[in-house]
Amino acid sequence: MSQIRADNITNRQGTGAPIFVNGIRVVGLTSISNIVANTGTFNGAVSIGGTLTYEDVTNVDAVGLITARSGIDVAAGGINAVGVVTASTGIDAASNLIVKTGGTERLRIDSSGNILGAGGQLRLKAAVGDSNGLKLYQGGSDTSYILNHYSGPLVLGTVNTERLRITTSGVKVTGGYTENIVAVSGTAVDCSTASYFTKTITGATTFTFTNVPTGVAYAFTFEVTLNGSNAITWPGTVKWPADTAPTITDGKTQVFVFLTDDGGTRWRGSSLVDYTN
Repeated sequence: MSQIRADNITNRQGTGAPIFVNGIRVVGLTSISNIVANTGTFNGAVSIGGTLTYEDVTNVDAVGLITARSGIDVAAGGINAVGVVTASTGIDAASNLIVKTGGTERLRIDSSGNILGAGGQLRLKAAVGDSNGLKLYQGGSDTSYILNHYSGPLVLGTVNTERLRITTSGVKVTGGYTENIVAVSGTAVDCSTASYFTKTITGATTFTFTNVPTGVAYAFTFEVTLNGSNAITWPGTVKWPADTAPTITDGKTQVFVFLTDDGGTRWRGSSLVDYTN
């Protein structure tokens, strides 16, 4: 086996490095401060302690962090991310942007601007003919809207049937409407909880009205069943017709209506008394 021992090797002219026209093969550890090459093939693993800069990489299998200076362009195949993906400015998709969890689609933004959630159960899109509009759908049909708002009214519906319409001139309700019933546990009527209250009394009772809405007109109905006493004391802010509280009978049910337009500073009271229980 021939050997060459030299501290430095130059070309024939002594002006630079020699050219190995048939290549060069090195077995063992080699330390090179700088490599400039047109092509290269590595059959084993390559470890780089610094920064690898290259404009066209066919395939990158990275265990750690990858930092792209001017963006990442995925021409085909898509991106399969197992962990968390954080985007500071947004994600641009040519057709549909689909978000999945556990292999199941949870959110889709299609090319028409529709936002679909849970496999198409919820869609949010601009109203037809109005780029500033907003529609909220349930189900897969464009005719099954829950909310429809554009340059005109705000419309709430169920299965494409209008139930509530809010316009610049007021509110329209289609169909009947109900309100919850609150049983008063003590002697304070909490006006923030309902507009219809009930109470059964068995002795002399003094009522108060609390948490009265302000800046609006507010009214509530109070159904009182007398079972042992007809002595009721109302707040001093309640004004009755002829400035006289109604006469009520024990063992009967009374219905009172109170309304205020100044946050409870003054109440107007009216009554329907002595219903048979």
